[in-house]
Amino acid sequence: MYLLGWKQFLPFITTVVGIVTTDLLMGIFIGLVIGVGFILIDSYKNSHALIVDHSEEGKNRYRISFAEEVTFINKEPVLRELERLPESAQLELDVKKTKFLDFDILEIINDFMQTHSQKKIHIKVITERGVFENPKDLFRTIFPHQRTG
Repeated sequence: MYLLGWKQFLPFITTVVGIVTTDLLMGIFIGLVIGVGFILIDSYKNSHALIVDHSEEGKNRYRISFAEEVTFINKEPVLRELERLPESAQLELDVKKTKFLDFDILEIINDFMQTHSQKKIHIKVITERGVFENPKDLFRTIFPHQRTG
């Protein structure tokens, strides 16, 4: 397990130490908590990828490609990326590969879309169903057949 790296070794060794010092159930629980912690940290780091395309006219195009699963854990990094966008930016939100997009993420993006007109940001949403320019409601754009509220 040591040769597989510390993300594999640490849950393993804490499980073994927990079993030896307490009991079987508690040792497995301790190792499981450590393992889930690593999964949550990795999920937090890998919610999206930001690609910046510098243009000659001074207008940069920003493309945020979301991961396969984006949960409430990823709310802060996504919000931070949106708040960093400069005025008159062109933003592309790519959700083609996204299988699960938590409602909290949709909510912060919708809030951003409602206020983006102040910064004159042009938003393009790229889904499996097509490309949508400055949509009014991201939830209905991505999930047209589901009801909210």
